Amino acid sequence: TQNHDPLLLQGLVYNMDELLRNYPEKAIAADIKSSMFETFSLDETKVRADAKLVKCFLKGKSVDDITAEFHGEGISLISEIAKAAKDDNFWMYHRFFGFGLIAIMEMLDIEPSDETEPIMEKWVVDGL
Repeated sequence: TQNHDPLLLQGLVYNMDELLRNYPEKAIAADIKSSMFETFSLDETKVRADAKLVKCFLKGKSVDDITAEFHGEGISLISEIAKAAKDDNFWMYHRFFGFGLIAIMEMLDIEPSDETEPIMEKWVVDGL
């Protein structure tokens, strides 16, 4: 069953792709990724499609655009995720969600660092 938000899954895809980027046998790397999705009962095709939707949405967007989305002021998947998180008393920030945020930053050509940490804080602390 797939009950995770696309941003969490974007982080999962990003993390696995980065981890196995230089794996010498590409077919085995792909099998490792597929096995991980299967282990978590996730539909890899759907997960990758959702991750692609997030990536496509980000094209041409600014940090301010994405900040507005995290404040629930939009109609994208990011805004839907933010609204759902705000409405869920048990929602909790976790590692793969963080990887999703880092992936978004990199897609916006922002190098994650101590100097750019306030951007992530605006998204998570102020937005969610």
